[in-house]
Amino acid sequence: MTAMLFEQLLRSVTALALVVALPIYFLLRPEQLSKIGLAAGVLGLLPAFALLSAFWSAVPQTTIYYGTEYLITVLIGIVIGVALNSHQALLGLFVAFAAHAVASMLIGGYTLVGRAGSSVVELAFIGIMASKNQAADASGVGMLIASAVAVFAVGFRRYFLALCALIVLVIDVWMVLRADSTGALVAAMLAAMAMIAMQFGRVLSVQARTMLFITITTTLSLAFALRSFWFDAVMGSILKSAGKDATLTGRTYIWEQASRLIEANPAFGLGYNAFWNVGNPDAELIWKFGGIAEKRGFNFHNSATEILVHLGYVGFTLFAVVIGALALILAIRVTRRPEAFGTFAVAYLFFMGIRTPVESFGLNPFSYATALIFAILSFGLRNEHRRRATRNR
Repeated sequence: MTAMLFEQLLRSVTALALVVALPIYFLLRPEQLSKIGLAAGVLGLLPAFALLSAFWSAVPQTTIYYGTEYLITVLIGIVIGVALNSHQALLGLFVAFAAHAVASMLIGGYTLVGRAGSSVVELAFIGIMASKNQAADASGVGMLIASAVAVFAVGFRRYFLALCALIVLVIDVWMVLRADSTGALVAAMLAAMAMIAMQFGRVLSVQARTMLFITITTTLSLAFALRSFWFDAVMGSILKSAGKDATLTGRTYIWEQASRLIEANPAFGLGYNAFWNVGNPDAELIWKFGGIAEKRGFNFHNSATEILVHLGYVGFTLFAVVIGALALILAIRVTRRPEAFGTFAVAYLFFMGIRTPVESFGLNPFSYATALIFAILSFGLRNEHRRRATRNR
């Protein structure tokens, strides 16, 4: 996870570290292979379909190359979510994101951004990431992890760890504010509130938590179903108050181009990672529009759109069914037995759910967000009964 967070600095070293780390881990811990079987079988359907798309991809070799990286990323996430002890996984994530926070604060940089309806240009914090949105997302996730670790540490009377978590939390809050990403700030705040509510819910009975879960799930489902009546108005109000561009910094243009691509290849898409390639006229046009000189690290700024362009409606349906089912299993599990990692996991999915309409997550290879999403989804499939039985022997 640390290598992925430092990818902008490490570049190709990140890929090498991740490719080598997974086989070494299983060579040292071969017994862990049996623990990831169920999660790998279910979640493995997604990278398998990505690799399968090489048969119809516009650039099959590129699809196979990045599809293999995607498979490795998914497996790393599964190991974090299933094979590791949940406390070890949470502390490991905390160390990685704490290192990212400290490094960003010490050696991180800034970028220039404009304000809607104004010629004023301001500085926005990007830390050690490629953009301010990436910096804000990583810091928002760091806020959630630090909060979860602080609660865990106080519960086990590890007060020095709690102090460290609070320090990292302050740094992450500062970075989200300095990154000037309204969406990440709102998502982080709402997700933190959800996690706090789940922590307070631990004092309730299982029956009371179940009723609360049903109520919240029903409310969120209705809100999602009726989003066409309220989402644009709410987002418009937030963007206006923050002085943001109503087109979300050109995202509407990118989405228009994506719609055209989806109409041309509706069933199976262009193939995994087959669009953002140097030499592709459509990609070159968007890079030129966005002023992306490096021609890398760009996306359609919408998770559903990203999947539809590359894997079509067939791939989107597969992703939606697998992710939706595992998210529900996770929520039920945490409702019945809330713990530090579990409450963080649900809060993180909440954070991602808010961000997916304006950012792309879960499809990028060697990305901390992709690995973390799969770690959290696989967490719901952990065999805790077997683990407790093993500890009791």
